[in-house]
Amino acid sequence: MLEHAVVLEVEGDGIGAWVPDLPGCIAVGGSHDEARRLIAEAITLHLDAMLDQGTPTPVPVSRCEYVRAATRSGQTAGRVTGAALQPTVCPRRAQPIA
Repeated sequence: MLEHAVVLEVEGDGIGAWVPDLPGCIAVGGSHDEARRLIAEAITLHLDAMLDQGTPTPVPVSRCEYVRAATRSGQTAGRVTGAALQPTVCPRRAQPIA
């Protein structure tokens, strides 16, 4: 079983999820947990459809890293939702891609 990098983003009232190595593979959930569950299902369906069509499935090459950045005023940059600062979520991999 391969692991794919997944990006989770707060979008309005939901959480959008997408896979950099599988263009068009997306999901939207009402919570982070739901978005994670739905994107896992979407990855399986996406890869199965590729296999059914005889399309080679890509080897995951993307990885997620956190990069700290600051504005000129020295504040840490991030996504603002209400009064809370929330960075985009990128799950850590069990084994890094070399």
